[in-house]
Amino acid sequence: MAKKIYSKDTILKTAYEMAIEVGINKITMRKLAARIGSSVMPIYEKFSSKEELLDAISVFVESYEDIEKVSIYDRYNHLLYYGLTYPDFYLNVVASNTSYSNSPETLCKVCYIMKKHPRLNLYNDKELLIIHSRIDVFLTGVIFVFRNHPQAVRVEQYPRLKVILQQVIDGIILGYIESKNQKAE
Repeated sequence: MAKKIYSKDTILKTAYEMAIEVGINKITMRKLAARIGSSVMPIYEKFSSKEELLDAISVFVESYEDIEKVSIYDRYNHLLYYGLTYPDFYLNVVASNTSYSNSPETLCKVCYIMKKHPRLNLYNDKELLIIHSRIDVFLTGVIFVFRNHPQAVRVEQYPRLKVILQQVIDGIILGYIESKNQKAE
């Protein structure tokens, strides 16, 4: 009988599904192995540690995007919807992830998407990441508030919050441009 091969994608998809169900902090390599029907060895062959696996889950969340078609608004709207739908998972990823926000893959993708915005196409990656971090902090705050507010109806509020998010993104961009112009004078 041939040895069953467990691909990195299969392990990652299963870990992601577990994170949604039980929370990212409750994933163990043994529970993940049981879920895919193997020992822990195939997991450790693909991911050297639990931290590496958790970081990969974070990147996986954004992997749906066709980078050529996604605008800055699309990216953050997707994260908003995702965070409102799975607030515990979203906030656990933000809290537990050490390298996600510094992942070269994620940072390159964010900068590429941001450079497509007509007001941002002349800024360098460092400047774009400053703007990104400000938007990210706002987004995380919104999701935190909605998770902890007992009367909040998360997903039903998405259309209204989507409009607010777009206004905040525009405000952050304009504020950054204005502060750059004032420093230049």
